[in-house]
Amino acid sequence: MKLRIVVIGLLGIAAGYLAFSSLRQTEEAGDSDAVEFEFAAAPDFSSNTIDGKPLSLESLKGEVVLVNFWATWCAPCRIEMPMLKSLQSEFGDEGLRIVGISVDEDDTDIVVDYAAEFQFNYPILHDKGTLARDYSAEYAVPTTVVIDRSGNVRHRIIGLVEEELLRTIVEELLAERS
Repeated sequence: MKLRIVVIGLLGIAAGYLAFSSLRQTEEAGDSDAVEFEFAAAPDFSSNTIDGKPLSLESLKGEVVLVNFWATWCAPCRIEMPMLKSLQSEFGDEGLRIVGISVDEDDTDIVVDYAAEFQFNYPILHDKGTLARDYSAEYAVPTTVVIDRSGNVRHRIIGLVEEELLRTIVEELLAERS
């Protein structure tokens, strides 16, 4: 019995350390390996939003597209959402299009209810793995993929992203012309 308590305690300490390390890494996202720089064609997608409207990457061509993979159970995702809504409001007229993609394995109704709570100002898709796999986002949420006006993946940010970093990326890409 005592051994069991010791093992559980050690597992708790290890989990706490890993959680703290993860938070510290995301706080230093601008200096860490969490931000990947790429320059490859973004995988095309075509799906319906949770409110039934068709959406494809092709339909967003010429825009800067920020694809945010998230889940209803993800606390860091919840932290990012107000910032993403703010960026969409601020830069939407300049050509920023945010697309939220829930990777919840549950029924779409859970995602719909969650979206109603947050009142997103950008489209939400519910993906059960295909898009996340195509965008190399199946292992961590949140994952944010930023696509330039030419349709190339320019940044992949794994974990909670700082607003200043994301704002800088968005402003730079909006200033570019395809």
